[in-house]
Amino acid sequence: DNTCTSNNNNNNSKDLEPDAVMYNVVIDAWAKVTSTAKTSGRLPYESARKILDRQIDLHERHGAAKCRPDAYGYTSVIKACDNMSGRSKRQREKAFRVAETTFLELCSSDHAAPNHV
Repeated sequence: DNTCTSNNNNNNSKDLEPDAVMYNVVIDAWAKVTSTAKTSGRLPYESARKILDRQIDLHERHGAAKCRPDAYGYTSVIKACDNMSGRSKRQREKAFRVAETTFLELCSSDHAAPNHV
């Protein structure tokens, strides 16, 4: 299956399949949520990272070329990690580790490279 979704709902509508731009929009939306928000038991940066992980998995393991992650998705996760004002030191340190890991993955990625964003 070469689509950006991991399930096949047999609706035969290729127009509705997400691509990298759609993933970037959703990740960026999470990056703009305030650090005091918590949905589904996750902080916004955790949700942003989870979406990027899904995108990476779909691209690398399932061959979804349209879902190839780019620098914008990675940097949006890093931006989400920066939005931790009002959180405990422990939570900020965890967010920093996620940002650092995300940056290192971007640097070693064969499908994206750091940029000025």
